[in-house]
Amino acid sequence: MDNIASTGHTASTGDTDKGHSLARFVSELEAAGGLERISRPVSLRAVAALSEERERAVLLENVAGATMPLLVNAMATRQCWAVALGVPEDEIRAEISRRSERIGLGVERVPTGPVKERILLGDEVDLTTLPAHVHHELDGGPYITASMDVTRRAGGFNLGMRRLMIRGPRQTGVDVVAPTDLRSQYRAARQRGERFPIAFVVGCHPLDFLASQLPVPVEDEYEVMSALRGTPVPVVACETVPLEVPADAEIVLEGYLDGDWSEVEGPFGEYTGCYGMPHQNPVFHLSAMTSRAEPIFETATIGGLRLAHTDTALLSALTTEFSLWEAVRRSVARPRAVYCPPAATGLHHARIAIEVRDHGDARNALLAALGSRANIKHAVVVDEDIDITDDELVEWAVATRFQADRDAVVIGGMRTLPLDPSLPPRDAVATTGG
Repeated sequence: MDNIASTGHTASTGDTDKGHSLARFVSELEAAGGLERISRPVSLRAVAALSEERERAVLLENVAGATMPLLVNAMATRQCWAVALGVPEDEIRAEISRRSERIGLGVERVPTGPVKERILLGDEVDLTTLPAHVHHELDGGPYITASMDVTRRAGGFNLGMRRLMIRGPRQTGVDVVAPTDLRSQYRAARQRGERFPIAFVVGCHPLDFLASQLPVPVEDEYEVMSALRGTPVPVVACETVPLEVPADAEIVLEGYLDGDWSEVEGPFGEYTGCYGMPHQNPVFHLSAMTSRAEPIFETATIGGLRLAHTDTALLSALTTEFSLWEAVRRSVARPRAVYCPPAATGLHHARIAIEVRDHGDARNALLAALGSRANIKHAVVVDEDIDITDDELVEWAVATRFQADRDAVVIGGMRTLPLDPSLPPRDAVATTGG
Protein backbone atom coordinates (compact mmCIF):
# COMPACT_ATOMS: atom_id res chain seq x y z
CA MET A 1 0.00 0.00 0.00
CA ASP A 2 2.81 2.41 0.83
CA ASN A 3 5.24 1.99 -2.06
CA ILE A 4 3.31 2.80 -5.21
CA ALA A 5 4.72 4.80 -8.10
CA SER A 6 3.19 8.22 -8.69
CA THR A 7 0.40 8.52 -11.24
CA GLY A 8 1.14 12.23 -11.68
CA HIS A 9 -1.45 14.82 -12.71
CA THR A 10 -5.00 13.70 -13.43
CA ALA A 11 -7.20 14.73 -16.31
CA SER A 12 -9.58 17.68 -16.23
CA THR A 13 -11.69 17.84 -13.09
CA GLY A 14 -14.85 18.70 -14.99
CA ASP A 15 -17.73 20.54 -13.30
CA THR A 16 -17.70 18.95 -9.84
CA ASP A 17 -16.71 22.23 -8.13
CA LYS A 18 -20.25 23.63 -7.94
CA GLY A 19 -20.09 26.28 -5.27
CA HIS A 20 -19.01 24.56 -2.07
CA SER A 21 -15.26 24.97 -2.44
CA LEU A 22 -13.22 26.55 0.30
CA ALA A 23 -11.86 29.14 -2.16
CA ARG A 24 -15.36 30.31 -3.02
CA PHE A 25 -16.26 30.58 0.67
CA VAL A 26 -13.10 32.64 1.26
CA SER A 27 -14.15 35.03 -1.52
CA GLU A 28 -17.67 35.35 -0.10
CA LEU A 29 -16.34 35.95 3.41
CA GLU A 30 -13.92 38.59 2.15
CA ALA A 31 -16.72 40.36 0.27
CA ALA A 32 -18.70 40.45 3.53
CA GLY A 33 -15.76 42.05 5.36
CA GLY A 34 -15.03 38.95 7.41
CA LEU A 35 -11.58 38.09 6.11
CA GLU A 36 -8.17 39.77 6.13
CA ARG A 37 -5.42 38.93 3.65
CA ILE A 38 -1.79 39.21 4.73
CA SER A 39 0.72 39.17 1.88
CA ARG A 40 3.89 39.89 3.83
CA PRO A 41 6.06 36.89 4.82
CA VAL A 42 4.89 35.23 8.04
CA SER A 43 6.77 32.59 10.01
CA LEU A 44 4.91 29.46 11.08
CA ARG A 45 6.01 30.29 14.62
CA ALA A 46 3.95 33.48 14.47
CA VAL A 47 0.70 31.94 13.21
CA ALA A 48 -0.80 31.03 16.60
CA ALA A 49 -0.30 34.49 18.10
CA LEU A 50 -1.46 36.18 14.92
CA SER A 51 -4.70 34.19 14.88
CA GLU A 52 -5.45 35.24 18.47
CA GLU A 53 -4.85 38.91 17.67
CA ARG A 54 -7.25 39.10 14.74
CA GLU A 55 -11.00 39.52 15.00
CA ARG A 56 -11.61 38.18 11.50
CA ALA A 57 -10.55 35.15 9.50
CA VAL A 58 -7.06 35.51 8.06
CA LEU A 59 -5.56 34.22 4.83
CA LEU A 60 -1.76 34.16 5.04
CA GLU A 61 -0.59 34.31 1.43
CA ASN A 62 3.14 34.10 2.08
CA VAL A 63 4.02 31.57 4.78
CA ALA A 64 7.77 31.20 5.07
CA GLY A 65 8.93 27.87 3.65
CA ALA A 66 5.46 26.88 2.41
CA THR A 67 4.13 26.53 -1.12
CA MET A 68 0.49 27.17 -0.29
CA PRO A 69 -1.50 29.85 1.58
CA LEU A 70 -2.69 29.20 5.13
CA LEU A 71 -6.22 29.97 6.28
CA VAL A 72 -7.00 30.47 9.98
CA ASN A 73 -10.17 31.36 11.93
CA ALA A 74 -12.42 30.60 8.94
CA MET A 75 -15.12 29.27 11.30
CA ALA A 76 -14.35 31.42 14.35
CA THR A 77 -17.17 34.00 14.19
CA ARG A 78 -20.93 33.98 13.77
CA GLN A 79 -20.37 36.08 10.68
CA CYS A 80 -18.38 33.24 9.10
CA TRP A 81 -21.29 30.86 9.63
CA ALA A 82 -23.84 33.39 8.42
CA VAL A 83 -21.88 33.69 5.18
CA ALA A 84 -21.51 29.92 4.89
CA LEU A 85 -25.27 29.44 5.28
CA GLY A 86 -26.35 32.56 3.42
CA VAL A 87 -28.55 33.88 6.25
CA PRO A 88 -28.38 36.65 8.89
CA GLU A 89 -26.53 35.78 12.09
CA ASP A 90 -29.73 35.53 14.14
CA GLU A 91 -31.09 32.85 11.79
CA ILE A 92 -28.10 30.47 11.86
CA ARG A 93 -29.55 27.90 14.23
CA ALA A 94 -32.93 27.83 12.53
CA GLU A 95 -31.31 27.42 9.11
CA ILE A 96 -29.20 24.50 10.30
CA SER A 97 -32.31 22.81 11.71
CA ARG A 98 -34.19 23.43 8.46
CA ARG A 99 -31.42 22.02 6.28
CA SER A 100 -30.92 19.00 8.52
CA GLU A 101 -34.39 17.79 7.55
CA ARG A 102 -33.40 17.37 3.89
CA ILE A 103 -31.89 13.91 4.43
CA GLY A 104 -32.20 11.71 1.37
CA LEU A 105 -30.35 13.66 -1.31
CA GLY A 106 -27.65 10.98 -1.52
CA VAL A 107 -24.23 11.60 -3.06
CA GLU A 108 -22.94 12.11 -6.58
CA ARG A 109 -20.16 9.65 -7.41
CA VAL A 110 -17.77 11.23 -9.90
CA PRO A 111 -14.69 9.80 -11.65
CA THR A 112 -12.45 12.69 -10.65
CA GLY A 113 -12.52 16.15 -9.16
CA PRO A 114 -10.43 19.15 -8.07
CA VAL A 115 -8.92 17.18 -5.17
CA LYS A 116 -7.30 14.88 -7.76
CA GLU A 117 -5.43 17.62 -9.62
CA ARG A 118 -2.25 16.57 -7.84
CA ILE A 119 -1.53 13.02 -6.66
CA LEU A 120 1.46 11.90 -4.59
CA LEU A 121 1.87 8.29 -3.53
CA GLY A 122 4.15 6.33 -1.23
CA ASP A 123 7.59 7.83 -0.68
CA GLU A 124 6.67 10.96 -2.68
CA VAL A 125 4.50 12.17 0.19
CA ASP A 126 6.05 14.43 2.82
CA LEU A 127 3.83 15.91 5.52
CA THR A 128 6.60 18.27 6.61
CA THR A 129 6.03 20.29 3.42
CA LEU A 130 2.60 21.34 4.70
CA PRO A 131 2.36 24.59 6.71
CA ALA A 132 1.23 22.78 9.88
CA HIS A 133 2.28 24.68 12.97
CA VAL A 134 2.52 24.51 16.75
CA HIS A 135 -0.77 25.88 18.09
CA HIS A 136 0.26 26.43 21.72
CA GLU A 137 3.67 26.86 23.31
CA LEU A 138 3.84 23.46 25.04
CA ASP A 139 2.24 21.33 22.31
CA GLY A 140 3.97 18.05 21.52
CA GLY A 141 4.63 19.13 17.93
CA PRO A 142 3.08 20.78 14.89
CA TYR A 143 -0.55 19.78 14.39
CA ILE A 144 -2.94 19.47 11.48
CA THR A 145 -6.26 20.47 13.02
CA ALA A 146 -8.73 21.26 10.21
CA SER A 147 -8.94 17.57 9.34
CA MET A 148 -12.17 15.65 8.79
CA ASP A 149 -11.74 11.90 9.09
CA VAL A 150 -13.60 9.57 6.74
CA THR A 151 -14.08 5.86 7.52
CA ARG A 152 -16.42 3.18 6.24
CA ARG A 153 -19.09 1.53 8.38
CA ALA A 154 -22.15 -0.61 7.78
CA GLY A 155 -24.55 1.43 5.69
CA GLY A 156 -22.14 4.09 4.53
CA PHE A 157 -19.47 6.43 5.85
CA ASN A 158 -18.63 7.84 9.27
CA LEU A 159 -17.29 11.40 9.51
CA GLY A 160 -15.51 13.15 12.38
CA MET A 161 -12.84 15.70 13.20
CA ARG A 162 -9.47 14.59 14.49
CA ARG A 163 -6.21 16.37 15.20
CA LEU A 164 -3.01 14.97 13.71
CA MET A 165 0.38 15.48 15.39
CA ILE A 166 3.09 15.23 12.75
CA ARG A 167 5.66 12.58 13.69
CA GLY A 168 7.57 12.51 10.41
CA PRO A 169 7.10 12.65 6.63
CA ARG A 170 4.48 9.87 6.57
CA GLN A 171 3.32 9.35 10.15
CA THR A 172 1.16 11.26 12.60
CA GLY A 173 -0.29 10.76 16.01
CA VAL A 174 -4.08 10.80 16.10
CA ASP A 175 -6.47 11.18 19.03
CA VAL A 176 -8.46 7.93 19.31
CA VAL A 177 -8.84 8.11 23.11
CA ALA A 178 -12.20 9.84 23.45
CA PRO A 179 -15.33 7.62 23.27
CA THR A 180 -16.36 7.94 19.61
CA ASP A 181 -17.55 5.84 16.70
CA LEU A 182 -13.98 5.88 15.37
CA ARG A 183 -12.57 4.38 18.54
CA SER A 184 -15.18 1.59 18.47
CA GLN A 185 -14.50 0.90 14.80
CA TYR A 186 -10.76 0.77 15.32
CA ARG A 187 -11.03 -1.56 18.33
CA ALA A 188 -13.12 -3.94 16.23
CA ALA A 189 -10.55 -3.87 13.42
CA ARG A 190 -7.74 -4.60 15.89
CA GLN A 191 -9.65 -7.59 17.23
CA ARG A 192 -9.98 -8.90 13.68
CA GLY A 193 -6.26 -8.33 13.09
CA GLU A 194 -6.92 -5.92 10.22
CA ARG A 195 -5.41 -2.63 9.19
CA PHE A 196 -7.90 0.19 9.48
CA PRO A 197 -8.20 2.38 6.35
CA ILE A 198 -8.89 6.06 6.95
CA ALA A 199 -8.73 9.32 5.01
CA PHE A 200 -8.39 12.85 6.36
CA VAL A 201 -9.86 15.79 4.45
CA VAL A 202 -7.76 18.89 5.20
CA GLY A 203 -9.55 22.05 4.17
CA CYS A 204 -13.17 22.17 2.98
CA HIS A 205 -16.31 24.30 3.15
CA PRO A 206 -17.42 25.02 6.76
CA LEU A 207 -20.69 23.17 6.13
CA ASP A 208 -18.72 19.97 5.57
CA PHE A 209 -17.05 20.25 8.96
CA LEU A 210 -20.45 20.99 10.51
CA ALA A 211 -21.84 17.84 8.87
CA SER A 212 -19.18 15.76 10.61
CA GLN A 213 -20.30 17.04 14.01
CA LEU A 214 -24.06 17.41 13.73
CA PRO A 215 -25.90 14.64 15.66
CA VAL A 216 -28.35 13.56 12.96
CA PRO A 217 -29.21 9.83 13.06
CA VAL A 218 -28.23 8.49 9.63
CA GLU A 219 -26.37 5.43 8.39
CA ASP A 220 -24.23 7.43 5.98
CA GLU A 221 -23.06 10.81 7.28
CA TYR A 222 -22.46 12.08 3.75
CA GLU A 223 -26.26 12.38 3.78
CA VAL A 224 -25.90 15.13 6.39
CA MET A 225 -23.29 16.90 4.27
CA SER A 226 -25.57 16.78 1.22
CA ALA A 227 -28.49 18.06 3.31
CA LEU A 228 -26.50 21.04 4.59
CA ARG A 229 -25.23 21.82 1.10
CA GLY A 230 -28.67 21.41 -0.43
CA THR A 231 -27.28 19.26 -3.21
CA PRO A 232 -25.68 15.80 -3.42
CA VAL A 233 -22.04 16.07 -2.40
CA PRO A 234 -19.70 14.87 -5.19
CA VAL A 235 -17.45 12.09 -3.90
CA VAL A 236 -14.50 10.42 -5.58
CA ALA A 237 -12.68 7.18 -4.80
CA CYS A 238 -9.39 7.34 -2.94
CA GLU A 239 -6.18 6.12 -4.56
CA THR A 240 -4.89 3.65 -1.95
CA VAL A 241 -7.76 2.93 0.45
CA PRO A 242 -11.36 1.72 -0.19
CA LEU A 243 -12.95 5.04 0.76
CA GLU A 244 -14.64 7.99 -0.94
CA VAL A 245 -13.94 11.65 -0.20
CA PRO A 246 -15.46 14.98 -1.28
CA ALA A 247 -14.20 15.69 -4.78
CA ASP A 248 -14.09 19.45 -4.13
CA ALA A 249 -11.88 19.29 -1.01
CA GLU A 250 -8.50 21.01 -0.80
CA ILE A 251 -6.23 18.18 0.41
CA VAL A 252 -6.83 14.52 1.29
CA LEU A 253 -4.45 12.35 3.31
CA GLU A 254 -5.00 8.61 2.74
CA GLY A 255 -3.65 5.76 4.82
CA TYR A 256 -4.39 3.50 7.73
CA LEU A 257 -4.30 3.36 11.52
CA ASP A 258 -2.10 0.73 13.08
CA GLY A 259 -0.85 -0.29 16.51
CA ASP A 260 -2.21 -0.34 20.02
CA TRP A 261 -2.77 2.69 22.24
CA SER A 262 0.96 2.82 22.90
CA GLU A 263 2.50 5.84 21.13
CA VAL A 264 2.67 9.25 22.80
CA GLU A 265 0.50 11.99 21.27
CA GLY A 266 0.45 15.43 22.88
CA PRO A 267 0.42 17.38 25.10
CA PHE A 268 -1.98 19.75 23.43
CA GLY A 269 -3.84 22.94 24.34
CA GLU A 270 -7.39 21.64 24.53
CA TYR A 271 -10.76 23.26 23.77
CA THR A 272 -11.11 24.30 27.44
CA GLY A 273 -8.14 26.68 27.26
CA CYS A 274 -6.09 24.30 29.41
CA TYR A 275 -3.41 21.82 28.39
CA GLY A 276 -4.31 18.18 28.07
CA MET A 277 -1.77 15.60 29.19
CA PRO A 278 -0.03 13.40 26.62
CA HIS A 279 -2.16 10.45 25.50
CA GLN A 280 -1.23 6.99 24.32
CA ASN A 281 -2.63 6.55 20.83
CA PRO A 282 -2.32 4.53 17.62
CA VAL A 283 -0.40 5.92 14.65
CA PHE A 284 -1.68 7.08 11.27
CA HIS A 285 0.45 5.84 8.37
CA LEU A 286 0.18 7.93 5.21
CA SER A 287 0.02 6.18 1.82
CA ALA A 288 -1.14 9.01 -0.46
CA MET A 289 -1.83 12.73 -0.59
CA THR A 290 -4.12 14.19 -3.23
CA SER A 291 -4.95 17.86 -3.60
CA ARG A 292 -5.96 20.71 -5.80
CA ALA A 293 -3.24 22.14 -8.03
CA GLU A 294 -3.13 25.22 -5.79
CA PRO A 295 -4.68 24.18 -2.48
CA ILE A 296 -5.46 26.30 0.55
CA PHE A 297 -4.12 24.75 3.75
CA GLU A 298 -6.62 25.32 6.53
CA THR A 299 -5.95 25.19 10.23
CA ALA A 300 -8.66 25.08 12.90
CA THR A 301 -7.97 27.19 15.97
CA ILE A 302 -8.44 25.38 19.29
CA GLY A 303 -8.13 26.66 22.85
CA GLY A 304 -5.75 29.51 23.58
CA LEU A 305 -6.36 32.79 25.35
CA ARG A 306 -9.58 33.71 23.49
CA LEU A 307 -11.92 30.74 23.42
CA ALA A 308 -14.73 32.96 22.12
CA HIS A 309 -12.78 33.46 18.90
CA THR A 310 -11.77 29.94 17.91
CA ASP A 311 -13.04 27.59 15.25
CA THR A 312 -13.63 24.82 17.77
CA ALA A 313 -15.74 26.94 20.12
CA LEU A 314 -17.98 28.29 17.37
CA LEU A 315 -18.42 24.89 15.72
CA SER A 316 -19.18 23.36 19.12
CA ALA A 317 -21.66 26.13 19.91
CA LEU A 318 -23.63 25.51 16.73
CA THR A 319 -23.83 21.75 17.20
CA THR A 320 -24.75 22.16 20.88
CA GLU A 321 -27.47 24.69 20.03
CA PHE A 322 -28.87 22.25 17.45
CA SER A 323 -29.23 19.48 20.05
CA LEU A 324 -30.39 21.91 22.74
CA TRP A 325 -33.17 23.36 20.61
CA GLU A 326 -34.47 19.94 19.66
CA ALA A 327 -34.67 18.99 23.34
CA VAL A 328 -36.19 22.25 24.61
CA ARG A 329 -38.85 22.54 21.93
CA ARG A 330 -40.17 19.14 22.98
CA SER A 331 -40.31 20.08 26.67
CA VAL A 332 -42.11 23.45 26.69
CA ALA A 333 -44.87 24.93 24.58
CA ARG A 334 -43.25 28.25 23.66
CA PRO A 335 -39.47 28.13 23.34
CA ARG A 336 -38.02 31.27 21.82
CA ALA A 337 -34.25 30.92 21.47
CA VAL A 338 -31.15 29.03 22.62
CA TYR A 339 -27.55 30.19 22.71
CA CYS A 340 -24.26 28.62 23.78
CA PRO A 341 -21.56 31.22 24.54
CA PRO A 342 -18.31 30.30 22.75
CA ALA A 343 -16.35 31.85 25.63
CA ALA A 344 -17.59 28.88 27.70
CA THR A 345 -16.19 26.49 25.04
CA GLY A 346 -19.47 26.37 23.12
CA LEU A 347 -20.22 23.12 24.94
CA HIS A 348 -20.66 23.70 28.65
CA HIS A 349 -22.97 26.72 29.08
CA ALA A 350 -26.43 27.20 27.63
CA ARG A 351 -28.87 30.10 27.67
CA ILE A 352 -32.53 29.46 26.94
CA ALA A 353 -35.29 32.01 26.38
CA ILE A 354 -38.91 30.90 26.70
CA GLU A 355 -42.35 32.41 26.91
CA VAL A 356 -43.83 30.88 30.04
CA ARG A 357 -47.24 29.35 29.41
CA ASP A 358 -47.44 26.84 32.25
CA HIS A 359 -46.04 26.78 35.79
CA GLY A 360 -42.78 24.82 35.79
CA ASP A 361 -41.83 25.60 32.19
CA ALA A 362 -38.47 27.02 33.25
CA ARG A 363 -37.52 23.87 35.16
CA ASN A 364 -38.74 21.65 32.37
CA ALA A 365 -36.52 23.55 29.95
CA LEU A 366 -33.55 23.22 32.30
CA LEU A 367 -33.98 19.49 32.73
CA ALA A 368 -34.43 19.02 28.99
CA ALA A 369 -31.19 20.89 28.37
CA LEU A 370 -29.19 18.89 30.90
CA GLY A 371 -30.65 15.62 29.64
CA SER A 372 -30.09 16.36 25.95
CA ARG A 373 -27.42 14.83 23.73
CA ALA A 374 -25.34 17.94 24.33
CA ASN A 375 -22.84 17.92 27.18
CA ILE A 376 -24.19 21.00 28.94
CA LYS A 377 -22.82 21.75 32.38
CA HIS A 378 -24.70 24.93 33.35
CA ALA A 379 -27.92 26.31 31.89
CA VAL A 380 -29.91 29.46 32.57
CA VAL A 381 -33.51 30.08 31.50
CA VAL A 382 -34.80 33.63 31.03
CA ASP A 383 -38.00 35.26 29.80
CA GLU A 384 -38.41 36.05 26.12
CA ASP A 385 -37.73 39.78 26.66
CA ILE A 386 -34.04 39.03 27.31
CA ASP A 387 -31.67 38.83 24.36
CA ILE A 388 -29.64 35.77 25.35
CA THR A 389 -26.76 36.74 23.06
CA ASP A 390 -26.28 39.96 25.05
CA ASP A 391 -23.98 39.28 28.02
CA GLU A 392 -25.01 42.47 29.81
CA LEU A 393 -28.73 41.72 29.60
CA VAL A 394 -28.27 38.16 30.82
CA GLU A 395 -26.18 39.38 33.77
CA TRP A 396 -28.91 41.92 34.58
CA ALA A 397 -31.62 39.26 34.43
CA VAL A 398 -29.72 36.93 36.75
CA ALA A 399 -29.02 39.80 39.15
CA THR A 400 -32.59 41.07 39.35
CA ARG A 401 -34.85 38.06 38.70
CA PHE A 402 -33.05 35.11 40.26
CA GLN A 403 -32.95 33.82 43.85
CA ALA A 404 -30.67 30.83 44.31
CA ASP A 405 -32.62 29.23 47.18
CA ARG A 406 -35.79 29.36 45.09
CA ASP A 407 -34.67 29.04 41.48
CA ALA A 408 -31.44 27.02 41.38
CA VAL A 409 -31.59 23.37 40.30
CA VAL A 410 -28.53 21.19 40.98
CA ILE A 411 -28.30 17.66 39.59
CA GLY A 412 -25.32 15.35 40.03
CA GLY A 413 -24.10 12.28 38.21
CA MET A 414 -24.76 13.58 34.69
CA ARG A 415 -22.75 12.64 31.61
CA THR A 416 -19.88 15.03 30.97
CA LEU A 417 -16.66 15.41 29.03
CA PRO A 418 -13.55 14.09 30.82
CA LEU A 419 -11.37 17.03 29.68
CA ASP A 420 -13.27 19.43 31.98
CA PRO A 421 -10.41 20.66 34.22
CA SER A 422 -12.78 21.25 37.16
CA LEU A 423 -13.43 17.51 37.54
CA PRO A 424 -11.53 15.56 40.20
CA PRO A 425 -8.96 13.03 38.93
CA ARG A 426 -10.63 9.71 38.19
CA ASP A 427 -11.09 7.06 35.58
CA ALA A 428 -12.16 9.01 32.47
CA VAL A 429 -14.55 6.26 31.42
CA ALA A 430 -16.53 6.62 34.65
CA THR A 431 -16.46 10.41 34.81
CA THR A 432 -19.70 12.24 35.60
CA GLY A 433 -20.41 15.81 36.55
CA GLY A 434 -22.95 17.98 38.30
